[in-house]
Amino acid sequence: MKKDYIRTIKIPIHFRTTKSKLNKLDKITAKLTYCTRLFSDIIKENKLITRKDLVKFEKEIQNKTKLNSAYIQQSKDKAIWVWKSYNKQYKKWKYKLKKSENNQKYYNKLLKRKPSEPFLKSNNKIPVRLDCRTINLKSNLKLKGNLASNLKEDNKLSNLWINLTTLKKYSKIIIPLNPAKYHLNKLKEADKISDCELINKNSKWFLYATCQYQVSSQQIEKIRAIDLGISRSITTVLLEPGKNLNKN
Repeated sequence: MKKDYIRTIKIPIHFRTTKSKLNKLDKITAKLTYCTRLFSDIIKENKLITRKDLVKFEKEIQNKTKLNSAYIQQSKDKAIWVWKSYNKQYKKWKYKLKKSENNQKYYNKLLKRKPSEPFLKSNNKIPVRLDCRTINLKSNLKLKGNLASNLKEDNKLSNLWINLTTLKKYSKIIIPLNPAKYHLNKLKEADKISDCELINKNSKWFLYATCQYQVSSQQIEKIRAIDLGISRSITTVLLEPGKNLNKN
């Protein structure tokens, strides 16, 4: 029996990428952050959480941000996902708080752990998940998924590029990545590359590619537990079905 396994591969943007391309990248991610915050404010004010409810606000936000419809929908999905996650955590926290009313110490601890509302830090950029409508991974590695496309010519700078939609209509930029052998192997092994995020950390740009793998489920045969003790420095316990307990 096979199960789906999802893993994110972090690939650095090539250090020889031109300043003009990096500036465009910075402007795109800034617009996406602004767009996501606008949707977040609408969700908070109107208590709307579904795509259907937010459709009527898309044109208004598009006029403000000048983003294309694909970027608008991706920003909307990000805002919805974050608020759904927050609501789930908040309900769980509220339930625990109610249950611990008789335990004052634990109750006070829970009060300090109240979940924060999304996007409170105004200076931070919000990474938005981009799909095949706005980004493509170009390579000669024969990658799988709608996000992957073939690189027509071999390039000495890199064998992995991203083709990204810009803020101008029908305009795209192609940006080189700087993958290690590990990144390339993980991308080739993936059954599907579903989406990507562009993230700036410490003035360095990275592409986070979400890869899906199919892994065969294996039956657990043995379990080993390790404990650090006082009389004995370390104790290990091996558990096997139908056999006596083995201690070392």
